[in-house]
Amino acid sequence: MGTRNKFNSPDVDNLILEQRHYEGLFCGCVFVSPDVAVDRCAWLDDGIFVDEKYGKYWKGVKEHGDAIRSAVDTNLTSELSRYLSEIQSSLYPEEYARAILKFDYLRKASESSQKIMLGIMERDDCAVRSAIDSISETRLSMPDIDIAKTPADINTEFIDCITSISPSIMTGIEDLDKQMGGLFMGELTIVAARPGVGKTSLAMAIAQNVAYDQNNENKKVLVFSLEMSRIQLWARMACAKAGIPWKLIRSGRAAQEFIDRAVKSSNELQGELEGRLFIEDETWDVPGMINIAAKLRPDLCIIDHLGEIRWGGDEQDELKWFGRATKIIRAEISRRLNCHTILVHQLNREVEKRTEKRPVLSDLKWSGDLEQLADIVLMLYRDDYYDEDAQKLMSTTVPIELWTRKNRQGIMNACSTLNFNVEQQRFYPADSGNLQIIDKVAQKWYDT
Repeated sequence: MGTRNKFNSPDVDNLILEQRHYEGLFCGCVFVSPDVAVDRCAWLDDGIFVDEKYGKYWKGVKEHGDAIRSAVDTNLTSELSRYLSEIQSSLYPEEYARAILKFDYLRKASESSQKIMLGIMERDDCAVRSAIDSISETRLSMPDIDIAKTPADINTEFIDCITSISPSIMTGIEDLDKQMGGLFMGELTIVAARPGVGKTSLAMAIAQNVAYDQNNENKKVLVFSLEMSRIQLWARMACAKAGIPWKLIRSGRAAQEFIDRAVKSSNELQGELEGRLFIEDETWDVPGMINIAAKLRPDLCIIDHLGEIRWGGDEQDELKWFGRATKIIRAEISRRLNCHTILVHQLNREVEKRTEKRPVLSDLKWSGDLEQLADIVLMLYRDDYYDEDAQKLMSTTVPIELWTRKNRQGIMNACSTLNFNVEQQRFYPADSGNLQIIDKVAQKWYDT
């Protein structure tokens, strides 16, 4: 922190504290979106920072562009991570840069005013003139930046957009693709259900379809699995492909024939998905996910699930924090990286208290900000989940309803019905028995 001098008053000390706070917020933006900060705020002089560590951090990022390396060099990694909960969006670092300039100006003006008064008292005209000059030399405004766009600007951007637009990502689930037109870049989809209904299975089915489908032009899929290990996710896909329940292999009592089939399917999956599907199961914080996504540049990013994201602590309002986390994910992953994000989420317990169990938007846990931020909200429902008689029958395949409760650009409250193999955690078209929707060649699930 800056060194206090003999002219410092309580007001100056407060200005220093406020400026340091904005320096932390600015560097938090830099930590998440270094390219945006350097592009928009390269004019900000690291020499005006009252906290030398923040100044060195900003200088390092401007020199080599590596926000992580600079944070490690200045020992600021954990400190910057704490500021992320206060940042509305790292896409607008210039707001904090402007605040730094403002408080730098006020602080220096306050210090100079005291020097002027002292100079007057001592009849030292040179000291007074020097203090006045120092105020006039202090920068108060940012360089001119075009903020609002004219119709000509927007028209040019629109034409460029529609003439070079990338095709939407097809989920491989025909009814959903018809309703939504696929998944669009820069948007956020929330997939929600009660525990055990099949939301992770749906997200992974979409991930596998997107990564494997040649029509998706070799799209890359990144999965952040915060609840299940990468082995568990891979086991579900490999065993489903082999037509063998994972619980049988997991028990350690499967016959060698079934193990061989699972191994064969796993090898085939590797060949189909290599370089297209990436699973990260050791990152639980938002900045870490953003950094990994920025390096891989996926076309589809899946986060499973919101409730498992590491957050600020019990002293913070979880409703506000998870809403803010969703806002940052939408801004930094969906929009800045121009990919589609699927955020898996839970429903609250209110749905259990109603006679009608089909979920609606207000059933989202931490509803409010979430339903406003999402472009699409998909909610899953199964009759057998609430029907004790159906559970006693222990059906292998059950109907599952996919409700599109929100669709910013299309049909709302539409329902798609699929068949869901509970043992294999796999989906099939409702009108084709147990036909697979993931494999290119339709076949019965028990065929090999």
